[in-house]
Amino acid sequence: MTRGSIQSAGTTLSGGSALGLRSCSGSAFGPADPDIAALHGYNRRDFDLGHQLRLIDGEHDVFGDGAVVCLPTPGHTVGHQSLRLRLGSGEVVLAADACYFCQTLRERRLPRYVHDRRAMLASLDRLEALERSGARIFFGHDAEFWRTVPKAPATVS
Repeated sequence: MTRGSIQSAGTTLSGGSALGLRSCSGSAFGPADPDIAALHGYNRRDFDLGHQLRLIDGEHDVFGDGAVVCLPTPGHTVGHQSLRLRLGSGEVVLAADACYFCQTLRERRLPRYVHDRRAMLASLDRLEALERSGARIFFGHDAEFWRTVPKAPATVS
């Protein structure tokens, strides 16, 4: 999960014994005070299911081997994280809401709702630098891009 929303948090954490990783730089789940969180549309019952939660600051190597790394990509939301994956075929970055569309990265066309415009532009600069170094960026909401991604059981190359 790269951001806290009803869809992401509730669906992702609803089964098993998941470990949640949360950015210290800002609460992607909304404020810790349940009353303030409710004012922002958050309901603790949708994400606080008793799972272990680890607060992280900056980049975080999830397994300690460089295979999955959380990358801070704030801007669209506070504390947003993207994931850099090291695959046999090269690096992939799951940008999620840090970069909705290919056009967002190429033209810096930001979505309507942005928490911090400067931070989002800096995150796009970071994603662009990763792409220039050979990483393949997976855009969060780009239907045209997703049509090019192999479907399971095929692998991403």
